[in-house]
Amino acid sequence: MIRPGRSLASTALALFLALPAAAEISGLREIPLDELVGEQLLASGFSLPDDAIIGIDAQLGVLSGVMLEAFSYDPATNIFSARLSDVAGGLTSVRGRIDITVPAVVPTRRLAAGEIVTASDLQETRLPLALAHENILREEMDVVGKEVRRTLTAGRPVADQSLIAPRLVRKGEKIEIAYDLDGMRLTATGKAMQDGAKGESVRILNTASNRMLSGTVVASGRVRIGPAP
Repeated sequence: MIRPGRSLASTALALFLALPAAAEISGLREIPLDELVGEQLLASGFSLPDDAIIGIDAQLGVLSGVMLEAFSYDPATNIFSARLSDVAGGLTSVRGRIDITVPAVVPTRRLAAGEIVTASDLQETRLPLALAHENILREEMDVVGKEVRRTLTAGRPVADQSLIAPRLVRKGEKIEIAYDLDGMRLTATGKAMQDGAKGESVRILNTASNRMLSGTVVASGRVRIGPAP
């Protein structure tokens, strides 16, 4: 999973970027502003994911024989201003909006606590970089198969603390206890005294002996007592 480094929204002051004067404009919307902005943001200390897309929303008009000389950007508002000059020394100003987005997955429906997320519960979208915090899960592989810990809202980003490894045993439920001792394997019926995911240690009650034990969750409804195989 690729995570953004420094969020653009964390910088309140306008950032002034001096761009090479050789960036020529030959026609409508032919300025490679997205590439220039990306390069300058990286050079200025911002960290952009490899899959980030920079969108430019500006009315450039029909321009020719013009060079881009300077660029200013306010990450708090996503507004940019560009200063352009022509061969005769005239100046033109362009103002617009920059939208930096990254791919992400969001739920297609409300998912309640305890549900297991499936691929059909997710859809791909593009998320503003300012919302793609380090705790946001953007890859399907990081979400599918997890259990919902906190309710997920349709269309909203998924935070890692909202998901947990699926619980294979649940407190109060009947379980099978597998004893692996000296090459022998025995089974007994028990009750889980706490929730547990695969590989976690949980407290269980042997209902036949009424003895409290600790074991490792190995499968749904199954806890092993003894050394790892």
